[in-house]
Amino acid sequence: MSQTIMQRNYLTRLAHLAASAMPQLTSPRVNPDLTPQLPTLLADARAALPASIAPQTLLCLEAGLHILADDLDRAHTLCQDVPGPLGSAWHAIVHRREPDFWNANYWWRRASALSWSLPDGPLTTALHTLCTNAPDPRARAWAAKFSTPTYDPTQLVALVEHHHRDPQLTLTIAELQRTEWLSLMHLTLTT
Repeated sequence: MSQTIMQRNYLTRLAHLAASAMPQLTSPRVNPDLTPQLPTLLADARAALPASIAPQTLLCLEAGLHILADDLDRAHTLCQDVPGPLGSAWHAIVHRREPDFWNANYWWRRASALSWSLPDGPLTTALHTLCTNAPDPRARAWAAKFSTPTYDPTQLVALVEHHHRDPQLTLTIAELQRTEWLSLMHLTLTT
């Protein structure tokens, strides 16, 4: 099986896990169901990646898996010293979820060189569609934030900061967060 097919299959598996993961936007508790799966998920990721993968990329991948399991402390330890846009992006997600919004935006500025995408198209298209189809009209109004070709992750930080206590909006924001996470995992796997 080719490396590309293995990565796509792995990403599909992660998308399935992510569908019910990361339900709390901020201050999450470690997910006891996902945590035991992390060693297998990491081993499977290594099998899907080229043998020449950079050690920093593996740290980012592992940090992303810990974020999926809501283990922000472990994720922070793994990504905080990884140089470059990927390390900064994973670091930004940790801070957004802590919640430390100012620090999240700082790290997003350091990750500005990322070209966001999903296997089937631009991240902004997926986020725009999620907002457009949201049950709450306030969330539908957010579609304009994601109608540009370039994704600005500080837009999601602002949504989390302003609405993380509103139960009617947190479901939509959690979907946006999962989609962003999946996009960053895609970028990490294909870098």
